[in-house]
Amino acid sequence: MSSEQQPSKEQQSGLGIIHMSKSVLASMFGVCSDQRRQKDFEEGNLIEFFAVGVVFVLIFIFTLLAIVDHILS
Repeated sequence: MSSEQQPSKEQQSGLGIIHMSKSVLASMFGVCSDQRRQKDFEEGNLIEFFAVGVVFVLIFIFTLLAIVDHILS
């Protein structure tokens, strides 16, 4: 296979968990820049973003439940 047909290391590695986590958190707070959003849509994987988003939402819900439980006890 020639080098033209092989994806570059940047394309193979995707965005990385740190980048996806920052993007999901920024999106949850509504402060995601247009530049980051476009990069996410071009290079990101929907399944990975969905999984990270679900994890952060679950963490948020359980944190709220723990705070409310602590306040009410």
